[in-house]
Amino acid sequence: LRERMEDLPELLAHFAQELGKDRTVRFSDEAMRAMSRYDWPGNIREVANAVEYAIVLGDSTEVQLSDLPLAIQDDDRIRSEASAVPAATAEAGTLEEIEMRCILQAMARTAFNRTRAAQLLGITRRTLGYRIAKYGLEDDLEAMRRGELAPPGSDGDGPLPESPNL
Repeated sequence: LRERMEDLPELLAHFAQELGKDRTVRFSDEAMRAMSRYDWPGNIREVANAVEYAIVLGDSTEVQLSDLPLAIQDDDRIRSEASAVPAATAEAGTLEEIEMRCILQAMARTAFNRTRAAQLLGITRRTLGYRIAKYGLEDDLEAMRRGELAPPGSDGDGPLPESPNL
């Protein structure tokens, strides 16, 4: 299938007709885009299973992205996010700079509670402490506590995601 992706629409139509029985099922543009970008490691059997899953769980005659198996939805989401990364990274700076801003912002959002900041960042408290020490952020955190330094994102840096994945 990977070598003949141009056959995917025909396969989808075949399985939709076969599995849809008495109703005509079509795929939304978003669902088609996601399925055409997916690698299909299970080959044609996985296509058939995905169509069956969508038809059984879908409540309309048009299959939406949300009706598809999570593997396809996640793959589409990851590909979409990855395509946005180069522009965002160029504006945000190096990985270390982004990580430092995320740490400072998480600490500010949680009133400097390291346990809650670590949870917000999706890391352990110990890892947070290690990274604060690694980047020498103790002085910045103390200046933020005293109000002498504004948290990142409050001075034009732009807001960072609620829960970045570090």
